[in-house]
Amino acid sequence: MEKKELKKILLNHKEWLKSGKGAKADFRGADLQDVDLIKADLRLVDFSGATLRSARLYSADLRDAEFFSTDLRSTDLRRANLHSADMFRVNLNDSDLRRANLSNAFLEGSSFIGADLCRANLRGADLTSANLDGANLHLSDLTGTDLSSANLGDAELRGAKDGHICRIDFGGWPVCIRSKQTSIGCETYLNKDWLKWNFDSPEIKEMHPDASKWWRMYGHIVQSAIIAIQDNVRKSRKTRRMK
Repeated sequence: MEKKELKKILLNHKEWLKSGKGAKADFRGADLQDVDLIKADLRLVDFSGATLRSARLYSADLRDAEFFSTDLRSTDLRRANLHSADMFRVNLNDSDLRRANLSNAFLEGSSFIGADLCRANLRGADLTSANLDGANLHLSDLTGTDLSSANLGDAELRGAKDGHICRIDFGGWPVCIRSKQTSIGCETYLNKDWLKWNFDSPEIKEMHPDASKWWRMYGHIVQSAIIAIQDNVRKSRKTRRMK
């Protein structure tokens, strides 16, 4: 897209946000590779199917924007505000999201392979089935984040808030254990429930025809890991209080 055309679209969008006049920006399917959108006001913009590879979106306001199947590989999204953005199945591989605000964003099925999310705000975000293999989540805020069936293989989670996470893969279902809840496959429940259930519990039997057999074989491992994570959380809190 030509710079002159892009500038005109952004000015009209700014006027639309301010007064309802102008025109809402629509970048569906657009080629925006390598564009400079630093600190741009892009609230409510639809980027579905667009290519934003290597674009510069530092500190851009992208609240409530739509990114269905958007290519955001290697994009600079440092300090960008993506609160409540719809980012279903977005490719964010190798993108820079340091200190970005992704709170309450819908990120189901999105890919963050090798992405840098250091100090990112992911509170309440939906990362169901997201691929975070090799992502840097150091010091990120994962409070209330849904990581059901997410791939956290080789992810860096040191210092992540509510990031006391244990990832286990065996028996055909992925297990993601956090400080307050655990996900096995698509089933997510509080840790206190997983700790009290056994292979013969009705709740386990109702999950899947093979759930009871699976829990008989692996349930004790999951429960031991939950207890270990909870102990680690308590020790961390005690250490912080002593400082």
